[in-house]
Amino acid sequence: MAQLFTNVMQVIGSTGDNTVYTVPDTKTAVVNGARRTEITGNTPTYIIKIEDTSSNLFYITPPVTVVAYSTATIFDRPFVMGENEKLVVNSDAANQFDFFFAIMEKDRGSSSTYTNVMTSLTTTDPTTLYTVPDEKIAILNSWRITNTNASLAASSTVNVTNAAGTDFVWNSGTIAGYTGVQTVTRPMVLKEKEKIKITAGTANYLHSVASLLEITPTGG
Repeated sequence: MAQLFTNVMQVIGSTGDNTVYTVPDTKTAVVNGARRTEITGNTPTYIIKIEDTSSNLFYITPPVTVVAYSTATIFDRPFVMGENEKLVVNSDAANQFDFFFAIMEKDRGSSSTYTNVMTSLTTTDPTTLYTVPDEKIAILNSWRITNTNASLAASSTVNVTNAAGTDFVWNSGTIAGYTGVQTVTRPMVLKEKEKIKITAGTANYLHSVASLLEITPTGG
């Protein structure tokens, strides 16, 4: 599987949504890290999103208002983007942020494949986000849940379901308004036909972005 390490360095030059990177044809991308610096002595606000190929936007971070002249590392875990998906930085001020993203691009279609699952939770019913395909195992590397409501908290329960249909609670808690949580601190292995599910306490508040590596096991 061919892979290319690259980066994106960009001043966020306008207010609103700015596309800073698009995954090339026949590739998936792993965003391994990001840093931002406020360069003007002001206190602007940013949001990082992924835009899928149907133009739906999913929050990777909530709105973050920064300290003047500050620098920060943004992500604690890598996340995956699919072919032709876009990395978007929304800013409420022009020319006040420098952003740096470290990215690995990989060819699609091999015995190991990076994939992501992005969902806006529009119901309070349990939602199955992902099922491990036949003859695969999956490594869950990152799972970010972001509350997109400014002021109201929202609860979430994350389950892993085994092949027999038994649910096990992976994470449960309340996410404050305009806050994001990373539910994976170390990679987790999922076996064939196992599922990850989420139940939102309130509809239309939470965005969920899970990043996985699918592997075809070898004998031995």
